[in-house]
Amino acid sequence: MSKVYMRTKAEIAARIEHLKAEIRFLETMDTGCRTCVHFHSGGCILANGQEPPVEVIKTGCDSYEYDDIPF
Repeated sequence: MSKVYMRTKAEIAARIEHLKAEIRFLETMDTGCRTCVHFHSGGCILANGQEPPVEVIKTGCDSYEYDDIPF
């Protein structure tokens, strides 16, 4: 990770706000099956197209990969 040099309190405050916004996004991000690259047409590719249990669909599994589609 490269260092970011900030010279003023305003620059530091702006960076803090940017990072807080990023954290809020990550904390509220849906990481369930419906936003995973492995989930298609109601089934999981990694489970031979089978539909995961409801509790797994809500939370996702350890093989979760975000597909960048927000719906």
